[in-house]
Amino acid sequence: MLSYVKMLETIIPDPKNGKSKYHGFSSGEFEYEDPYHYLRLLHMTPETSMLWELVQGHNFPLSIAMHRAVLSRVADSWDKAYLNSMKVDLSKTWIPLLSLSRKKDQVSHLKKNSSLTSSQFLAFLLQAGESHGFKVSQYRAEYLKGGVEKSDLPRVVHLRDDGSVDKIGETVLCDGELKNVIEHRHVTIAKFLDKGTLWHCLFITYKSMRGKEKQWKDGQPHMHYVSSGWGLSRDKVVSSLRSEKYGFGSTPHIDYFHHE
Repeated sequence: MLSYVKMLETIIPDPKNGKSKYHGFSSGEFEYEDPYHYLRLLHMTPETSMLWELVQGHNFPLSIAMHRAVLSRVADSWDKAYLNSMKVDLSKTWIPLLSLSRKKDQVSHLKKNSSLTSSQFLAFLLQAGESHGFKVSQYRAEYLKGGVEKSDLPRVVHLRDDGSVDKIGETVLCDGELKNVIEHRHVTIAKFLDKGTLWHCLFITYKSMRGKEKQWKDGQPHMHYVSSGWGLSRDKVVSSLRSEKYGFGSTPHIDYFHHE
């Protein structure tokens, strides 16, 4: 059993600009968590951090009253986000999938409902837990290409839209090599929804989300789907997703859009 979900924050000052910092947030791997708890952390942790940065940047006194004010504001923000997500109508699209147990029925349903926006996806996870009793798990795998080790990398690598590279920290690699690492690393992130023996898995690769899988709608960002209806054990699927190259045969594709 993996640990409960934790939202970890990494703060790295930018040496080129003493007033700037890189903030990184990660929930890592976790199993059988309440979707409400996971999504609450996902929403509140970055917002709390950014709000504290704003408070400190304006030299406000860091008093108990200020601490309470920050937490109250972030809690109110989450309450609004929660209510909005619960209002998203998925009753004829994604919610019916939760009760389907046969692969044939699932594939047929997904052919009619084959797209998700980022807000719909979060709403789906939340409603699956709040209204239908599902738990959420997350697994992640990352492999670097060309024999590169993580110890070879600087603390931060940012690939800009124009192809230039920003970096913080020492590295033995040149900018061209760092760009190659970023563009060709293999990363898989999978989320499982579990209820008893029934489970559904939606997973992405960085390649699929960057639109680099040209064979799917000429680069449309997308997710993949697999479930307990495939006749595969959950442990086998998790193990395959954690490997450098997963394999389940053909899986349904779900178009993914980073907007409403």
